[in-house]
Amino acid sequence: MFSIGDYVKRTDLQNKIDLKILSEQELKFLQESILDIYRDVLSVCEKAGIRVMMVAGSAIGVVRHKGFIPWDDDMDMLISRDEYYRFVEAFCEEFGDKYYVTSPFSITQYKDLCIHIIRKDITLISLFDLSKLYPNGVAIDICTYEYVPDNCILRVLHGFISNCLLFIGNSRKMYLCKNKYCDTFFSLTMKSRIMYYFRLFIGILFSFFSYATWCSCLDKWVSLFNKRKGKYVTIPTGYLHYFGEMVPSDVFDPAKEAVFEGLKAFIPNRVDTYLKNRYGKDYMVIPPKEKQEVHPVVAFSYGITSE
Repeated sequence: MFSIGDYVKRTDLQNKIDLKILSEQELKFLQESILDIYRDVLSVCEKAGIRVMMVAGSAIGVVRHKGFIPWDDDMDMLISRDEYYRFVEAFCEEFGDKYYVTSPFSITQYKDLCIHIIRKDITLISLFDLSKLYPNGVAIDICTYEYVPDNCILRVLHGFISNCLLFIGNSRKMYLCKNKYCDTFFSLTMKSRIMYYFRLFIGILFSFFSYATWCSCLDKWVSLFNKRKGKYVTIPTGYLHYFGEMVPSDVFDPAKEAVFEGLKAFIPNRVDTYLKNRYGKDYMVIPPKEKQEVHPVVAFSYGITSE
């Protein structure tokens, strides 16, 4: 999808579009709610011998703040392909009545490119959540890292098709999520308007398969080379996509123990290398307020399910 910070500053969100910016009290409540989900994730992982890692902004939070980045309103996690299905199966079995779970697998009712673990008791509706692809709520995201081919030609082919499938899947999702908020939001700059309508066009063009089918196609394609355990890995659904997220395999494995808000957590083995690749060498510098990424919210309420 689009990174909101690429196009629109925080003041634009407040002045030009009818979206909610969480108050300090609401943000703290949201972070505590995310921590509750993480405790359950950690419980399942410890019982099953699975490790999930903090990545992206959550990894910066571990290194720089020992917890959440003060303005962060989500949690980003990573899991190996070998443990991916096993985690979904174990989590659904233990906490299926407490959470909605999305994945590319048939085991979950709701399909998406990554795992979303969504609380049933808190409604959080973001800009892209009005399509009812899956229920709205406070969630954490878990993506996979995948081994890539050592052969350069195979790697380019694998990466190119991975990026194409990701683009099609995200475009299908954007088309299905089209609403008045998206229309207004992506009209704030010429660049975002052009990209938005191009995405909608691709979403219509590739509507001969369902969104769930495109999720499954991408998931199967990106996992093709995991049995070979090559020299490099990538996060195909990551912000920098296949080639931008590619790092030596020892950057992630073995995961290193750390602390997040007083709880046990894991981060990439060579977390400095990972964060420099993801954010640049100044990742430890706290950005000014106007460059702090926020996620537009349509609605946020406690104790109300989306059903």
